[in-house]
Amino acid sequence: HLIATAPEMYEMLESAKNEIYQLIDEVNDQRASKITSTTENEPDYHDQETVYLIDQLLAKARGEHI
Repeated sequence: HLIATAPEMYEMLESAKNEIYQLIDEVNDQRASKITSTTENEPDYHDQETVYLIDQLLAKARGEHI
């Protein structure tokens, strides 16, 4: 069953990766917009590690060497 659903799972993971990337970008933009001259610390930005790991997994599924 896993092999049979692999193409659908690949497409869903690609779509989820794109949505995660956009959401992280929006959150980071919102946090950056709150920086002022009186702000003492940089906001806690979200990194793109999850997006990177998904990209690596998708590349592996395509047979690409990473």
